[in-house]
Amino acid sequence: MTAARPGMAPLEHPTQQDIAPAALAVDAAPLPLAAPARPWARLQALDARWPLLLPLLGYLGLRLWLLAGTKLNSDEPQHLHVVWAWAQQALVPYRDVFDNHVPLFHILLAPWLRALGERADVLLWARALMLPLALASVALTAWIGLRLWGRRVARGAVLVLMAVSAYSLVAAEFRADALWGLAWIAGLVALLLGRWRPWRAGLAGLCMGIALMTSLKTVPLLLALGAGAAWTWWQWPAQDRPPAAAWRQAARWWLAGLLLPVVAVLGIVSQRGALGAMVEDALLFNLGARVHEQGTMLRLLLLPLLLAATFWPLRGALARVPAQARARQARRVLLAASAGVADAGGDAFPWEIAGGAA
Repeated sequence: MTAARPGMAPLEHPTQQDIAPAALAVDAAPLPLAAPARPWARLQALDARWPLLLPLLGYLGLRLWLLAGTKLNSDEPQHLHVVWAWAQQALVPYRDVFDNHVPLFHILLAPWLRALGERADVLLWARALMLPLALASVALTAWIGLRLWGRRVARGAVLVLMAVSAYSLVAAEFRADALWGLAWIAGLVALLLGRWRPWRAGLAGLCMGIALMTSLKTVPLLLALGAGAAWTWWQWPAQDRPPAAAWRQAARWWLAGLLLPVVAVLGIVSQRGALGAMVEDALLFNLGARVHEQGTMLRLLLLPLLLAATFWPLRGALARVPAQARARQARRVLLAASAGVADAGGDAFPWEIAGGAA
């Protein structure tokens, strides 16, 4: 015991018997564990900020894997041969080299082929040129889903495109469909996303004109888009429907944009002295082709049912939402109706008759 100051209780030192139980208790107590490591924390934060980055990286990995992992399709050397013809000054396309496709894809790829030169692995390099086009197409598709519906729809769109083998395999090939698909989807982005301005209709028309000069398969898509626009206008409640003058102004801008690439391509072909041959090869040949398929009449009879299955679920879709949300809903209806009409028409008519190869 230690002497204490006056007015204070004496201090007592703890004995060994007092210390031992306390030390044993401390030794027995478990040490606090560190917070568990989260290896995906950074990825989760990145995904929250850029919700389309991870799905697109996965799609890019698939594209790189398929770049040299799939067999060459017979269409690929055909397209490459036509590009080679455009790269030569001594040949007149369509007249000297037959081609039943419209020429924009081959015109744009001719400088790249001249830069690559004649080499044994030229088809592999040609496939590599399609990689940015395929990635951009999927990115724009996911962007439409993100802006009009949300993150889940955007991710689902990428996963569906990755899962559909018919698309995944063809998108890795050297063919005009890569540019065609990108141009059409870019036109939809210009129409559907962002605050509406008349010049957006012109930009959409420009993209769709590029698609038209890349593949005549754009024609049924344009018809389907017109049907979807007519349905959307008809379903829009009359009290807040955009005025007819606004629709006419948008149509003029759209048509002007559409005609720009058409006039430019026809001018290039005419300058090479191949305009008449192009009309014969790319238009008349495809229109004159005949495809005999069993069940064609049955599909034609089913066309009204397919169109009804497209439009019936969309009836009243604009009237059911508040006025402030109607513009966004109209874009959803336009996209759904156009896609439904295009799909129904594709089931009823063999598009290969009129430009399926073009």
